[in-house]
Amino acid sequence: MDWEPGDTCYRWHANGMLAEVRTPDGKVVSFGYDALGRRVSKQTGDT
Repeated sequence: MDWEPGDTCYRWHANGMLAEVRTPDGKVVSFGYDALGRRVSKQTGDT
């Protein structure tokens, strides 16, 4: 399956943790984790 305009794009770290989400309207949400794998930050913004 290929990416197409209008799709939501998910990017994952090698360890399986969600790194980033890009929505069709251009919003980007990035996630940060601590050494134990707990989500400790969430950043939002537009591309």
